[in-house]
Amino acid sequence: MGASDEKLERCLAVLGGPTDEHKFAGLLMITKHLQDADAATLQEVRSRVLATTGVTFFLRLLHTKGCEDDALSPYRALALNLISSFCGDVKLAPEFAKESVVVDTLDALRLGVAGGNVAVVQDCHQVLQGLYVYSPVGRELLAQHRCSQVVIEAMRACCAVQPLDDSHEDVLHHLVALLRDDAQLWSALTPADTDAVVFCFGAIESASLAKVALQELLVEAPETIWTAAAVSSAAQGLFGAWPEAQHQSARRDTSLVLIDRLLSVVGGGWLLSEKGHQIVLVVQLAAIETKLLLDDAERAWIDDRVNDRAIEIVDGADDRLVRMIPVCYGILEVVVGWLAGPAAAELPAEAVAQLKDALCELFKVVAQFLTTARDFLATYTTAPPLDMVVYASVRVLGAWLAEDSDAIGADVVAILPFLLRYTPSAVVDDGASDADSDDEDEPPALVDPLHFLLPGLLQLTASDAAASAILDDEGGLARLLQFGAGVCANLAAGEDVVAVLTMCLGVHINLLLLGAPSFTARAQYQKTLPVFKKLLMLTCDAVAKDRGYDDDQYALLLHLINYCLLVMLGAPKEKTPSPEMTECLRWVAANPPAIEFEASYDLHELALHLTARYQDT
Repeated sequence: MGASDEKLERCLAVLGGPTDEHKFAGLLMITKHLQDADAATLQEVRSRVLATTGVTFFLRLLHTKGCEDDALSPYRALALNLISSFCGDVKLAPEFAKESVVVDTLDALRLGVAGGNVAVVQDCHQVLQGLYVYSPVGRELLAQHRCSQVVIEAMRACCAVQPLDDSHEDVLHHLVALLRDDAQLWSALTPADTDAVVFCFGAIESASLAKVALQELLVEAPETIWTAAAVSSAAQGLFGAWPEAQHQSARRDTSLVLIDRLLSVVGGGWLLSEKGHQIVLVVQLAAIETKLLLDDAERAWIDDRVNDRAIEIVDGADDRLVRMIPVCYGILEVVVGWLAGPAAAELPAEAVAQLKDALCELFKVVAQFLTTARDFLATYTTAPPLDMVVYASVRVLGAWLAEDSDAIGADVVAILPFLLRYTPSAVVDDGASDADSDDEDEPPALVDPLHFLLPGLLQLTASDAAASAILDDEGGLARLLQFGAGVCANLAAGEDVVAVLTMCLGVHINLLLLGAPSFTARAQYQKTLPVFKKLLMLTCDAVAKDRGYDDDQYALLLHLINYCLLVMLGAPKEKTPSPEMTECLRWVAANPPAIEFEASYDLHELALHLTARYQDT
């Protein structure tokens, strides 16, 4: 069917008649004639129809009201339907960028929402969308008449009665889509407007697909919208009803992204209510999703290269893995941090136990994934997505080991050499600065994963098994010593890395106290003595001058002196200790910390014991 067949020409001739009756009849005839027309024909015919009738007819029809009892007159409903067709055309939509069209359409939208009229709301959506997308003048008019605010008011009215019936569910879906069409939405809204949007999300009690779309909108929102009221509404929505059969994976993803966003912006106080039920649900959701994601990652990036019969991963799965694994890990890392801090005291003991059980089971899976990655990387080269997942897994595992190294200690000891040696392809050198790179297009360098592992290593190396595993691995020990030397260089450059160096020394003190270093290991340690003895003298001078025995510098001094003494005890004894070393040992012996500083007091006692041993040899 073409746009110039004889029957169409007769229809257009009727349409061009002098009265409105001619126009109505012509439109009806054309509609019936074009029922099976293709898109190209429809576009051409729409242009001819508008050229025949002119825009004024449709504007007049849109403004025609019926009797007072009518919520929306049939004439206006017909005009909306016809104009919505024109506004879907990039060439014709600008013809309707008129103030009267915007005013009448927004009024029709209110009436359509109030009456639950899906067809009217859908037509309003298409008109407003076309004006926004295809007409700069239309965009200005929509902004002048506060289109987004009108839509938000309509959403609140729609959500006022719960649960949503089918018609209001469809209406709400169109309203959310209208907001998502506005690229400048959030900058145009007031705090009251944004609170209202999130209120709607929290108010929906039914398993609503419109709620899924609204959650996707909130994920894109700027940080500034999250007021106390908005966070409360978001929490109510997140833990409310959700559709089970459709959009399941996408809904879980956006829920997790929204939770991660809220945690990063406002912290986690909003999760600590309801006797801990909410935080337990979040951890269980994130843990289950992480297990599924790690299984998919293993299939996608490991099995696919080593097994010809590996299950094929659907297109787009790689992007989802790279996007969602950091989100799940981010949530879990925050919760692990809470368990180590005062927030845990706000939770019932039962909730804390549930959290630890869920996390313990998860980190066994993480350790198993890292074991598989270790075996794979021993033979094959890595790929950027796999590198990212391994790096993120090492980071979150380090956070858990700092909190509880006993539950999965045996699993981790088996992969300790791999964890120590692992360096992602984009890692930053500890002695380098971000300013050293002049290429602005290069991705930011990653922090050395040993930074994340140190707190956990400090706990782990208090066991004989972990200490032996590290000392028996020449490459892993060398990497740990090299890392410590890099931190020393950063300290000398004025960076605030005292806590990092103190932890690093604490790990080595554990190794030297509990393990049995081989001849090679002792030789590696002895090579570090000049650097650490020099740092010891400088730190001793600084502490003696400040006379602060309870601060980080004093803790560093005690770690340095114990480290140096332990290494010196395993080396051929100097005939005459340097005067500086002798003076430092004397000063530390004469200036103990107060007994209430338990950790420092124990280190001071160890220093006295090692000094006596060294002097007796």
